[in-house]
Amino acid sequence: MNNEEKLTGKLIVQGKIKNVSPVIVGSGMEDIEGDILVVRDWKDNFYIPATSFAGVLRHKLQVICNENPEQFEYFWGAVNQSAMILKDLVAD
Repeated sequence: MNNEEKLTGKLIVQGKIKNVSPVIVGSGMEDIEGDILVVRDWKDNFYIPATSFAGVLRHKLQVICNENPEQFEYFWGAVNQSAMILKDLVAD
């Protein structure tokens, strides 16, 4: 195992987020009236896929860590290292 593949720490974050503007996560499909179908789980609950949340989180962290790219890489992971495991965000 080289240094890039080494586990450097573990951080568990749990909480709630609140949207301050309208949010829509489309499923990529339309219903027969042409409306956008939002992503829903098997219980018909609206959710935000982890991949969508990860993209927003990565962008925001990149902006915050702009002057210190090593800090961003340490938190997010290097090319040969996956430092994030995220789960879908499910609505209450």
